[in-house]
Amino acid sequence: MPGKLEEGIKKGLLASLGFIAITREKAQQIAQELIKKGEASSKDMGALANAILEKARKGREAIELKIEEIIKKIIEKMDLPSRKELEELKKEIEKLKKKV
Repeated sequence: MPGKLEEGIKKGLLASLGFIAITREKAQQIAQELIKKGEASSKDMGALANAILEKARKGREAIELKIEEIIKKIIEKMDLPSRKELEELKKEIEKLKKKV
């Protein structure tokens, strides 16, 4: 599960790329443009809009995975402790406090 830092970096990168989810309405507009240009038939509009949405979804997922990989590498290079390591340290501190 990504941490707050990873999530924040990811959102920032996606925003800076101008990356937005394509809506069904936008997919239908694109399909209509393809029909107007003669690159598709009007009977295929629904299937074409669905194909556009699916391609956009797969593209978004691929970009998100790549960004997550990059973020993980950056965090590793920064040598930051993981959430698990911090929790273990907190537990150890609590144990030591009880011994004093």
